[in-house]
Amino acid sequence: MKQQFLFIVASRGLSSVLNAVIFIWLGRLVGVELVGVLGIVTSVTALVFLVADFGMSTFISRERARGNTHDVSVALRFNFLSTLAFGVVVTVVAAVLAGLQVIPWAVLLLGLAAAFEKNTETTLSVPIADKHKLTPAVNIFLRRAFALAAFGACVLLGADPVWAFCGGTAAAAVAGQLHIRQWMRGRISAARSASNDELRAVAARAWPFFVSNVTAGARQLDTPIVGLFTSAYVAGLYAASTRVLNPFRLIPSTLTSVVVPHASRLGASSARRTALKIGVVFIGTLVILIPASFFSEWFIVLLMGADFAGAGQIFAVMLVGLPFIALAPPLGSILQSQGHEKFVGRNGTIFAIVTVLAVAAGAIVGGGIGAAVGLSASYLGKCISLAWRIHSRLR
Repeated sequence: MKQQFLFIVASRGLSSVLNAVIFIWLGRLVGVELVGVLGIVTSVTALVFLVADFGMSTFISRERARGNTHDVSVALRFNFLSTLAFGVVVTVVAAVLAGLQVIPWAVLLLGLAAAFEKNTETTLSVPIADKHKLTPAVNIFLRRAFALAAFGACVLLGADPVWAFCGGTAAAAVAGQLHIRQWMRGRISAARSASNDELRAVAARAWPFFVSNVTAGARQLDTPIVGLFTSAYVAGLYAASTRVLNPFRLIPSTLTSVVVPHASRLGASSARRTALKIGVVFIGTLVILIPASFFSEWFIVLLMGADFAGAGQIFAVMLVGLPFIALAPPLGSILQSQGHEKFVGRNGTIFAIVTVLAVAAGAIVGGGIGAAVGLSASYLGKCISLAWRIHSRLR
């Protein structure tokens, strides 16, 4: 697991850096408010397609590790159909909003890109469960490198920055989809003849994963909530802080995708020790992150420009809260792998509500800084509850 994790986390880290470069470049071209609008749109579409996944990414990872090929095939079919259906709905809604001049027309491409991206990420659960190192790493890096190249080329050729951003993101998503489809050929494919009963049965088994994944994804509503209770400008500052921090946030998602198939093969006591090691490493990063937070404004201005100086304090709070936001997903995945998916689902539902309320209350009281405090505090509570469950039940 260690080699695979290092390969994938390196590719996700590099990819997230490239994504941050795109966002920083875009921010310098379009300003704070438009960054806020795009941040809200990307957050909402990400959550929508997390719903569309219906927990299949985690379910596929576990069942592939257990050798249940037929269930994996049916789950891949379910994911294809659900992603297609949600993609059509999102495109229609985006077209209506663009017609009403609420969002730019280019945003339609972001909806299509999100559909391709989510289906690709779910399909990548197969090579990850098979312990392949290069295939997931190459696919992850390919998408972000392609997006940066396409965006940069369009901007340098004089294209509108928003169209360049959305078009480059969509083209990269298609490239990632083509790559994983080529790898899957001859290995396993989505069941073309899956019956409705089979699809419903897979959906029922994946339900606990759906609940835990979607409730964990409630964090992605933070930027829209900030925009709702403050302004597009404050949402832009908040989104800038979030995007700059994203290279570090990708580590838990990578760890989660690798931990599930690995921990499924472990006994309870070994899984508990794995959770302890992960917790010590993540919380130990506070030794670095707390001093680093004092340089947040300087760092944000260096990257995004003086217009984004107001994001400095938001970024500082996010740095301190990062270990807890990062730790919750792998702790939940370890519990899921040991048969505690229902508890993780209930826990996720409770803390999704807590997170939304905490971010909203924080935004009302303290703007972007208050929202960041609310987000961090809610995840601290979630980590404590998951850690207690692991300590008391995995022995």
